[in-house]
Amino acid sequence: MKKMLIALCWCFLGLGATTAFAQQGNIAAGGNASGSGGTASFSIGQVFYSSPSGTTHKLIQGLQQPYEISVVSGLDKSLAGINLTASVYPNPSVDKFTLKVENISLKGLNYGLFDSQGKQILQSKVEADESAVEVGGLPNGAYLLKVYQDNLEIKIFKIIKVF
Repeated sequence: MKKMLIALCWCFLGLGATTAFAQQGNIAAGGNASGSGGTASFSIGQVFYSSPSGTTHKLIQGLQQPYEISVVSGLDKSLAGINLTASVYPNPSVDKFTLKVENISLKGLNYGLFDSQGKQILQSKVEADESAVEVGGLPNGAYLLKVYQDNLEIKIFKIIKVF
């Protein structure tokens, strides 16, 4: 029994050592492509890629998933003409994302980043069409980026930091 327990411990230790470098990869090049249908990030030189999924989960392998950004809501129908987009670059990225603002005045425009418990982590004014938001020191998890104009919440983006 003691030998079996020792062998089992060695197996777990060996398994941990082999998965410690799972998020590394050598790629030749990469970038972002955009067009009228949307945007896509790509890498050249990644040997394998697959996305197995089941009824309750989806596994995405590879290097191209540092953040997931989606629009949670446009809160006021009177603000329907506002076009706010969020994009992440460089990709893969572990320390920042960029909020890109289009077709709206920057006067009175600011944003706040909130954790999953509703605690505000940071707040800043939007002073340019593209604002870099530093998140390198934050733990992995789900965050909400709320965009305000004159203290009126106009859009919410859900951001998932996975590295």
